[in-house]
Amino acid sequence: RPAHKITFKYSFAMAKYEVTQELYQVVMGKNTAQFQGLRNGMDRVNWDEANEFGARATKLLRERKLIANDERIRLPSEAEWEYCCRAGTTTPWSFGDDVKELGKYSWYKENSAKEDPPVGKRLANPWGLYDMHGYVWEWCLDPWHPDYQDAPTDGSPRPKADSKDRVLRGGAYPDPADMLRSAYRHHAPPDTRTGAIGF
Repeated sequence: RPAHKITFKYSFAMAKYEVTQELYQVVMGKNTAQFQGLRNGMDRVNWDEANEFGARATKLLRERKLIANDERIRLPSEAEWEYCCRAGTTTPWSFGDDVKELGKYSWYKENSAKEDPPVGKRLANPWGLYDMHGYVWEWCLDPWHPDYQDAPTDGSPRPKADSKDRVLRGGAYPDPADMLRSAYRHHAPPDTRTGAIGF
């Protein structure tokens, strides 16, 4: 607080689902997820591995001429992530402010059996993006800054910070409802690898 105004001067796209283990296996040649299942989201991946996935996926897609040479696959900036999570809303969650509705859109402390189901089993946000609230935390490009107010106003990631930690957004299956809000910010060291973090 207060709300921070961002004006994007470029276009970008967000994946409809979190990266699945099947896709990760194809691109990276391995699957180290805690909760195994080809259509499950990839978890137990640290920040560097998530970035390596983006670089390898970019190379593969360019080789097959499926994306242009000036396009790339990467983690979102923190501002891009929140913009996509909110999907044009200003309420605590993208579906509104009634916490009783949260279970329809997310896996979290109240409805999760502490396991990783297939992606997209809950309802999507207004822009058709799944699992933006809960499921697993999602890595962002940005280094962690406790104060968001000095963030770039063009939506790009911050170039540096005193902390080596990286931004996480969205909340995860063991978390309470408050941590799944569109505006909730979290962080972890880039080498963190748990079943509650993906991308």
